Amino acid sequence: MKKIVYLFSIMLFALLPPSYAAEPEVIAHTTVELMSDTNTAMPGSVLRLAVSFSTDKDWHVYWKNPGDSGLAPTIKWEIAPQVAVSAIHWPIPQRISVGPLMSYGYENGVFLIVSAHVPQDWPVDKPIEVTAKIDWLACKIECIPGSVTRHLTIAVNQSAVEKNIQSAQRLDQEQLLWPRVSNEVLVQARNLEKTIDLNIRPQHPLPEETELYFFPDREDLIDHPAQQTVTYQDNAFRLAVQKSSISVASKVERLQGIMVSSRGWGGDFNSQGIVVDVPLEQGAGPEATGPLPSMTLWAACVFAFLGGMILNLMPCVLPVLSLKVLSLVKNAHNRRIMITHGLLFSFGVLTSFWILAAILILLKSAGHQIGWGFQFQSPYFVVFMAALLYLLALNLLGVFEFVPIALSGEQFKKHPYGNSFFNGVLATTLATPCTAPFMGAALGYALTQTNLVAFLIFTCLGIGMSFPYVFLSAFPQFLQWVPKPGSWMNNLKVFLGFVLMGSVVWLVWVLGM
Repeated sequence: MKKIVYLFSIMLFALLPPSYAAEPEVIAHTTVELMSDTNTAMPGSVLRLAVSFSTDKDWHVYWKNPGDSGLAPTIKWEIAPQVAVSAIHWPIPQRISVGPLMSYGYENGVFLIVSAHVPQDWPVDKPIEVTAKIDWLACKIECIPGSVTRHLTIAVNQSAVEKNIQSAQRLDQEQLLWPRVSNEVLVQARNLEKTIDLNIRPQHPLPEETELYFFPDREDLIDHPAQQTVTYQDNAFRLAVQKSSISVASKVERLQGIMVSSRGWGGDFNSQGIVVDVPLEQGAGPEATGPLPSMTLWAACVFAFLGGMILNLMPCVLPVLSLKVLSLVKNAHNRRIMITHGLLFSFGVLTSFWILAAILILLKSAGHQIGWGFQFQSPYFVVFMAALLYLLALNLLGVFEFVPIALSGEQFKKHPYGNSFFNGVLATTLATPCTAPFMGAALGYALTQTNLVAFLIFTCLGIGMSFPYVFLSAFPQFLQWVPKPGSWMNNLKVFLGFVLMGSVVWLVWVLGM
């Protein structure tokens, strides 16, 4: 057995991503490039810098407002302070529907372009060093965070700017996807009780069957999956956009976003999208700004509970729970001990969710845009969890008999209750990168509410995740189909050891994406 384990370990480490030795080409199913439209610059010239994201088939990255789920890419520029870098120009996004959620992003890749202004007094013999630290989230059904640093050197001369023809042409094409600022389309916005109504009157008349869609800059204004209703009268359109139950429209002075027309906007206007930045007139009654209906909170709690239960089926959690069911079998003759273990495991899960809730709320209040599973964006954390599960697997496979947190080690017979508690903590830690539609909606609701409501939602998540184990602890008759303790349990330990090894492979795969 030890020889098999050693051979497996060698194969496992061979799978480690080559990023420790060389920069990988594809990370998180995404190829990321940094480019400039020029090979050389002049003092006083303006460069276009771009970060391109090219995703694998069926994968996508997000717009600046990701919608119901996801995270927008971030770029941290490291460049001489004399060089002024503009904000990112975001192309018109696509609507991406996954289950009951609606997100905004780019399924076929995207170029995020900025302008860099070289000062007039820049020395001609000093090149411009550009470094971009890029973080993003790539999703299909599951999501994988990516992070990379790209570097570019641009020479500076006094005579002329040398264009990079290929890059310049690509950026010219991408700029056609930008929304345009237009004085030829009049937009007015009004906040009503249940909707934000936009009145749109284009200077060039559009057909009545024209479809319109509004992408808001903010995440907390509209119900993203809800249909946006268009009505037409006298060459003008009225677009009714459903507000979300957490909408802050009553506190917003200006409505900002992109208005997209399926027929374009007529005339010489060469973009389907226009930039919307207009006053939001307040026309809603007092009930629109009052407390949320109680059913909304109850629905979020139900979704959170269901999402927590779904987490038990995820490949990163199931091995831990399988081992805990194994411990139930050992104690099936003593119901009091089983219930105690179940409650302690549940308390470990709940404690972990409460700690994560506190961290998320603190970061959110500090202005950080974070999402569920944020700790798995750190490669150090992923390496730590992979190493921990690897040691646990070796313990189950009989290579050695001691690890810091054993799932079934004999040395923990003296402290079995503590073992149950810490297994609840471990299961929660492994669960957070696994996505579930019910959980995503509930978390999005929680992080826009008061701290008390947020903690309630996270508590429901923990109850849902620990429910199956507590249920089996309280009703051991549902374990009667499991064979009585015997030599089969040692074989099961070996099998579960290899299942844990599979979880390690999964974490290493995440590390290499």
